[in-house]
Amino acid sequence: MRNTLACSYDPLDPGEQAVFRQVTVFVGGALAAAEAVCDGHDRDVWVTLDTLLSQSLIQAVGNEPGRWPYSPK
Repeated sequence: MRNTLACSYDPLDPGEQAVFRQVTVFVGGALAAAEAVCDGHDRDVWVTLDTLLSQSLIQAVGNEPGRWPYSPK
């Protein structure tokens, strides 16, 4: 399992890795929480979430008002 995750995680830059480690605790979490994590790492929330999505580290789960549409895989 670790090697499978590493194929997607290792290519991320250190800031993206840090954001991934923190946002994955927010399953279907609030956008404000994801924004706070990204702001703490000087990252654009949507660009970073899109990068994590393209690396298959998170998945789209819908679009509820006040929620970010991603969840850890």
